[in-house]
Amino acid sequence: MANKSEHYRTENPDQEQINENQRISNSVSRSNVKYWESKLKKRSHRDSFGKLVQSPDYSVRLCHQNQQRFVSLQTPNKSLAAQRARDAHLLLKSEGWEALWKQYKVRQSNDEAVSCGCTVGEFLSTYEPNPA
Repeated sequence: MANKSEHYRTENPDQEQINENQRISNSVSRSNVKYWESKLKKRSHRDSFGKLVQSPDYSVRLCHQNQQRFVSLQTPNKSLAAQRARDAHLLLKSEGWEALWKQYKVRQSNDEAVSCGCTVGEFLSTYEPNPA
């Protein structure tokens, strides 16, 4: 009888990766970062011209209390995204959706404020036309 790893081998490399991800998902706990590496996705959307655009950041689908949602992990780094996915899962299970959204919204607004280094008013005043 073939061993378990041979059972997952195929001729198609894409299918082989999918099978490897399924094997990892089935054998590793959700509190382990390895589990979440196989669950990460880079989502796509259509821009205003109808062109399909892929997000640079990873997302993960989380499920809690019969609700499924995609959560942006706000990083293109796969290992960091897997850590954030695990942390988001643990937060979701312990405190619920409200706590998860609150944490992500705060992190998002803090990142934006730090990256600009100024208020909206200061930013706009630099681009006001000078009277002639």
